[in-house]
Amino acid sequence: MGADLAAEALRGWWHRHPLRVGGEAAIEVANAVLRPVAQRHPLGLVAGAVLAGGLLAWTRPWRWAVRPGLVTGVCQQLVHEALVQGWPQWLASRRSKKT
Repeated sequence: MGADLAAEALRGWWHRHPLRVGGEAAIEVANAVLRPVAQRHPLGLVAGAVLAGGLLAWTRPWRWAVRPGLVTGVCQQLVHEALVQGWPQWLASRRSKKT
């Protein structure tokens, strides 16, 4: 029940997040560009993925990109979202189970 509440809060938060539209567009572009490359040169795509993964591991962006304040802010937004959207639904479901 708590996991459902957290998942619903996360979905609601992501639905209103300003980067959602850009992320979805980037996924569509990547599919349009990478699908033909994967069909013609699958090993080249794998080699590119290995290089990109190595670069990601070498630069370790999670160490400088994720700050405690950022994580705290996101957690506060998710808790607020869970309370605003999920709490009334949870109470209603608890009341219906008691009767």
